[in-house]
Amino acid sequence: MDSTPAYLRGKAWLAAAEALAGDIERPRLHLADYIALELGTTVRRFAAQRSSAPIDATSQIYRRESERILEGLGKAGMPEE
Repeated sequence: MDSTPAYLRGKAWLAAAEALAGDIERPRLHLADYIALELGTTVRRFAAQRSSAPIDATSQIYRRESERILEGLGKAGMPEE
């Protein structure tokens, strides 16, 4: 994020990681930045935009890690739907 602060999706990933690490405040700040520019975003919408490859064509590891990111986004306060 320091080298490319305008990378919007990075803010969401950072919010997810910090929420999974147990932080409460910082994830909400990062998520607010993301949501301000991606109006109406939800965990479901974020998941649908994650990759151009169908989820069934990805490895189990990728799927598991993707689910973990989505869990973190929910913990950070992103609406589920």
